[in-house]
Amino acid sequence: MKTTIAVACGLFVLPLLAPLPSAKPMPLETPDPGSGMVGVRVKVIPPARIGSSYCDTVYFVRMETDADRFGAESVIDSDYTDGRDVYLLNAKPGRYVAVGCRLAPKSAPAGPMTPVAPGFQVGVSFSAGPATVTFAKADILQTEVAVSAGGVVFMGQIEAHSSTKTGESDEAQAHYLQVLAPEAAHQGSVARAFSGHMVYTAAFKSIERGRAAEMTFWDESIEKRFINEPAWASRIAHRSSALGVAAAGPTSMGATRATSPAATGATSSNDEFLSAVCVEVNTVKARATGQAKEAPEIARLVCQTVMGDWRSQRCPENPDQDPCKKRLASFDGSLKSSGSSMLFAAARAGQTSICSAMLDMGGDPNAVTSSGRTPLMISAHEGQVEVVRTLVAAGADLNARNSAGSTALDLATAAGKADVVEALRNAAPDK
Repeated sequence: MKTTIAVACGLFVLPLLAPLPSAKPMPLETPDPGSGMVGVRVKVIPPARIGSSYCDTVYFVRMETDADRFGAESVIDSDYTDGRDVYLLNAKPGRYVAVGCRLAPKSAPAGPMTPVAPGFQVGVSFSAGPATVTFAKADILQTEVAVSAGGVVFMGQIEAHSSTKTGESDEAQAHYLQVLAPEAAHQGSVARAFSGHMVYTAAFKSIERGRAAEMTFWDESIEKRFINEPAWASRIAHRSSALGVAAAGPTSMGATRATSPAATGATSSNDEFLSAVCVEVNTVKARATGQAKEAPEIARLVCQTVMGDWRSQRCPENPDQDPCKKRLASFDGSLKSSGSSMLFAAARAGQTSICSAMLDMGGDPNAVTSSGRTPLMISAHEGQVEVVRTLVAAGADLNARNSAGSTALDLATAAGKADVVEALRNAAPDK
C-alpha cells in the first residue's frame, strides 16, 4: 500500500484560502437614475511573468480634489464581477480613478507524484492566497473617468506587470499599500507568504480605451454578464454617447459627450458625431506618443481645426463630396487600427448619411466585431431604423448571427424596437 504526502506551496509556502466574496448576489440592486456605472477589466501578469490573472475587485477613488488621485484615505470597492469584468454600480456622479485591485485566491493542480522510498510518494500542489495590487502614479492618471447621473462609463481594458519589490514603490503605490493592506505592507516576502496575503505593485503594460474595446466590453456585458438583469442591461444598451463610447473632453479622458440624434437636426447631429470621432481618434494618437495627461487637450485643439475645415467645406450637409470622403477615410483608417470602423460607429449612432457615404466608399455591410456583431445588428439593437433600411438595401445579411446566436431581428425584438422589428420583417424575403 502506497502512502502519499502532499506538500502545499505558494510563492514560497502559502496556505490555501477560500475565495472572499466580491460580487453582489443576483438579483442586483435596481439602477438608480441619479447614479452612474463604471466597467473595467484588469489582467495582472505575475512577477514570474508566467500566466496571468484577472482582478475580481478594483479599488476606486472618487475625487473631491486633484490631490485625492494619489492620496485618498479611503477607497470604494467594485461591487459586481462575473468572470473577468468588474463593475461599480450606482456610482455617485463625479470623477473617478482606479488605484489598485485584488487578485482572488486560487489553487493550481498538483504536480506529479515522486517516489521517495518504497511505498511512499510525495506530491506538490501550489495554492495562492489573495493578492493586493497597487497602481503606479502615471497609470492612475490614465484611468480617470467622469461619471454622470445615469451614465455608463468604460474605464478601460488594462494589462499590468506586477512586482514584489514594494520597497521601490512610487508615492501613490506606497500610499495605497498602506490604505489597502497595512499589515502586509510592512512584512517581508517570506512573512507575507506565510500569512497568505501577498502585495504587489504594478505598472501598466497597456490600457485600451478605444471604440472597439468599449463596444465589445459593453456588448458582452449585455449578452453575458447582465443577461438575467434586464434593468441593468437596458441601461447599458441605452448609454448616451454620440459614438456609443465615452468621448474625451478637455479635463477627462472618460467624460461622456452625449448627443442624441433625435434631439438635433441631421446636420448638427452629423457635426457632433464627427467631432466626437475626431476627439477620440486624436486622443488615442496623443496617448500613443506618451502624452497621456495632455492627450485630451491636444485632441481638442487638433479637432478645432479639423472640424473648422469640415464645416467650411459644407460636409455636414453633404458628406459625399471628395474632400469630405477623404476626411472620413482618414477617420476610418484610424478606427480600423483599433478594430472598429466608421461604418460601425455611424450605425450605432444613427448617422444615416455617414453610413451611406461609407458604403459608397466600399464599406462592408456584413463586417463583424470580435463578438460577431454586424453593423445591422448594432443599428437594430440601438433602434436606428433608417440606418437599418440603408444597410438592408446595401446587402446586409438578415440571417447573420452573433456569438450568442442572435440575429438582428432577435436583438431588436429583445430591445423593444418595434419600428426596427417591422422594417426587418418587411425586408425578409419570406415575409
